[in-house]
Amino acid sequence: MLELIRRRPLTAYEVALDAFAIAPDNRFQVFMATVETLAHLELLRREGRALRNEHDGVVRYQGR
Repeated sequence: MLELIRRRPLTAYEVALDAFAIAPDNRFQVFMATVETLAHLELLRREGRALRNEHDGVVRYQGR
């Protein structure tokens, strides 16, 4: 996940779709993958390896 957000800022949803290779139409899998991704991204932020930015209500993570 860190490699994905080092390329460009992404939302947890965007990272989840790529990291877990799931189809966006499977709502349950998307939800579970996004929650799991959010936990990983927040851990990276707390460890100082990612930044969290919010703009117009959209939260994106950028790798350091």
